[in-house]
Amino acid sequence: MIEKLSSVKIIELLEKKLPNRRWRESIDRPFADFTAVNEICNINWRCGTLNYCKFAGIAFDNVDFSRSELRYADFHDCNFNNCRFEGAEVQFANFSGAKFCNCIMDASFQYANFAKCSMVSCMFGNADVAFANFEDCSFERCEALNVEHLALANLPSSIVGLNFDREQYCNL
Repeated sequence: MIEKLSSVKIIELLEKKLPNRRWRESIDRPFADFTAVNEICNINWRCGTLNYCKFAGIAFDNVDFSRSELRYADFHDCNFNNCRFEGAEVQFANFSGAKFCNCIMDASFQYANFAKCSMVSCMFGNADVAFANFEDCSFERCEALNVEHLALANLPSSIVGLNFDREQYCNL
């Protein structure tokens, strides 16, 4: 069962993990720092506002970020397993060094940084990746069909493992 995550639930989760920090004072402000948490599992973060938050090094398992605002968020070196980003606003977010497995990536990723990421069995249908950086990113069994602005993204020199609509890519 996926639990709907509210700011109250976030505070409860964080207080259980690290009771000595003042979570209530920082949770509703931009630039909240969640890096002290090791993992976040089975959470419904739909329509959440997490712009500018720092999540570096966290494992996300079965987390739904659909229609959330994650602009400028820092997810470097995070692990995402069975996560959803459908309709999310993730412009300028940093995912460098992150690992994605079985994720639905149908979001607005303009200018997002995916450098040195590993992506396995991910779906990028209807995503917008204009000017996103995929430098040194590896793909295995990934789909990128109906992706907007794929030709404007910084793709790695080898995109073996990424199935995409070549006609759409060449006609841009």
